[in-house]
Amino acid sequence: MNFSSLKEKVIKIILGVILLIFISSPKSLAENRYQAWNINNFYSEIKVGKDGSLAISEIIEVNFYTPKHGIYRTIPIKYKDKWGNNLNLRIKVNSITNEKNKPYPNKITYEGANIKIRIGDPQKTITGRFTYKIDYIIKRALIYGENQDEIYWNVTGTEWEVPIRNVAGKVILPPEINRDIETYCWTGPFGSTQKECRMDTQNNLVIFNANDFLTISIKFPSGYITKPNLQQKVIWFFQDNWFLFLPIFVFIFMFLLWFYKGRDPAGRGTIIPEFDSPDNLRPTEVGLLLDNKIQTKDITATIIDLAVKGYLKIIEKKDEIYDLVLLKKDYRNDPELKPYEITIINDIFGNKAQVSLDDLKNKFYKYLDKIKKEVSEGLVKGGYYKNNPVKIRNFWVSISTVLFFLGLGVIFELKPSLPLFLSYFISLGIIMGFGLAMTKRTPKGAQTLEKIKGLRLYINTAEKYRIKFQEKENIFEKFLPYAMVFGLADKWAAAFKDVYKNPPSWYEGYQGPFTSSNFIHSMNSFDNKVGISITSAPSSGSGIGGGGGFSGGGFGGGGGGSW
Repeated sequence: MNFSSLKEKVIKIILGVILLIFISSPKSLAENRYQAWNINNFYSEIKVGKDGSLAISEIIEVNFYTPKHGIYRTIPIKYKDKWGNNLNLRIKVNSITNEKNKPYPNKITYEGANIKIRIGDPQKTITGRFTYKIDYIIKRALIYGENQDEIYWNVTGTEWEVPIRNVAGKVILPPEINRDIETYCWTGPFGSTQKECRMDTQNNLVIFNANDFLTISIKFPSGYITKPNLQQKVIWFFQDNWFLFLPIFVFIFMFLLWFYKGRDPAGRGTIIPEFDSPDNLRPTEVGLLLDNKIQTKDITATIIDLAVKGYLKIIEKKDEIYDLVLLKKDYRNDPELKPYEITIINDIFGNKAQVSLDDLKNKFYKYLDKIKKEVSEGLVKGGYYKNNPVKIRNFWVSISTVLFFLGLGVIFELKPSLPLFLSYFISLGIIMGFGLAMTKRTPKGAQTLEKIKGLRLYINTAEKYRIKFQEKENIFEKFLPYAMVFGLADKWAAAFKDVYKNPPSWYEGYQGPFTSSNFIHSMNSFDNKVGISITSAPSSGSGIGGGGGFSGGGFGGGGGGSW
C-alpha cells in the first residue's frame, strides 16, 4: 500500500465521521424528519356555541415521503387557574376521517395533561399525500369577563415534529355577535410575540391565516354567551379538585376503621383513686397501657424500680455521671422478675458488676426493640391487648413514612399545586393520628386503664392522704417509678418533703444535704442521662443532602407527529 492510497482512506474516514456527526445533530435530525414527512396545510374551523362550547374541525394535510402508519395529535386539557387549582377542559372527539368522511383507525389515550389521538393502522404503512379531519367539542375553554368574553386559543400548538407551511381557518361566533369584536394573533415557537399572521372580521366570522404555529385571541361583548351557573361551577370544581376533599374522605375512612377495629371497649366509666398498681403491673407496663407506647422514661422508671427492689444500686458522681452496680447476680433465675426486666439487667451489665451509663451509648439501643416486644407480648398474653400494640403502632408509622416519602417524590417530580400539597399531607397526618390509636385494648385492658388512671389520681393528690403512715411502708420509693411514668415525680416529692429526709439505700448521691426535692432533681437528671445513653446509636455517615399574549398561550395547542 503506497502513501497516497493510505492518505485517501484516512480522508474518507474523517469525512465519514464528520458526516455522521452532522446527521446526528438536533438540527439535522429535524431536517431528516422534515424530509420524511411534512404538513402542507392546517385548517381549523371553530364554531362558538351559545353555551360556551367550541365545536372544532381540524383538517391536516400531510405528505409522507417514507413509510408511516399515520399521525398523532396531542391537545392539552388540564390547566391550573390563578389560585393553583385544577381547571380541566371537557373534550369529546366526534369523528376522525379523511377528506371523504371515511373513518380512520384511531386510538385515543390520556397522557399527563394531554389527550393523544393516534390515527392510522398499526398493521399498515403508507406513503404519499393524506388528509386527516378531526372533529371534536371543547367545553370550558371560553374566558368570561365582566364586560368582555374571550376565546384565547392555540390553534396549531407549538410541539409538532415538523413546521407547518400554511395555517388557515375561521371562527364562527353566534349571529348576534357582529360588532365590537377585537382580534389578536401571534406566531412562532412557544413564548414568541411575533405577529406574522392576519385576521379579518366579517360580521360574526373571524378569518385567520399564517405560515407558522398560530395562536389567536378574539374578544367580544359579554352577554351573548351563557355563563355556567353556580351549580355547574361547583360540579366542575369537585370533579377537577377532588383531592381537596381527600382529608374528609380519609378522616371518614380512618374514623370508621378505628371505630370498628381500634376503639377500646367501654370500661366502668368512673375513675377513683387506686392505692396500688393494678395486677402488680410494673412501671413500663403501666406506661404502655396508659398511652400505647413505650418511652425512654418508662425504661428509666423500670431501672429505678429494680433498684428499689434491691437488684441494683445507682451511684451519682461528679458532673452528672452515673454508675450502676449489680447487687443480685443470680437475677436470671429470679421468679419475681419478668422476662423484659431480666433482659434490661442483662443488657446493662452483661458480665460486669458495675457499669457507667456512658458505657451504654452506641450499644444499648440494639436491645430496645427486644425489650418493647417482650413488654407488649407480655400484656397480650396477660389479656390486656388483643394484638401487640407496639407492632400495630410500628405498622402505621411505617405506612405513614412510606406515604410521606412517596409524597415528597411526587412533589419533586410533578410539582403539584399548593392545595394538593396541603391536602395530601393533612390526609397523611389523619392517617398517622388514627393509626397510632388503633392499639385496641381488651375489656380487661380497658378496666385496667381506668385503675391506672386511678393510681395517677392518687399520686397527683397524695397530700390529701395519710403521708406519715404511708411513709413507714416505704410508699415514697415504691411509687416513685410510677410517678416518673406519669410525669408527677416533682409533685410526689413535694408531698413527702417533710417526712422523707433520709436517702434510700439503693441511691448514693454526690450532692449535699439530702432532701426529697434534691433527690427528685437527681432522678430527673438520671432520667435524662438514661434517655441519651440507651437511645444513642453510631452515626451512619449518610445524609439527605388583553392584547397581551404570546404564541402557545391560551387553551388548546399541543402538537403532534408521525408514527
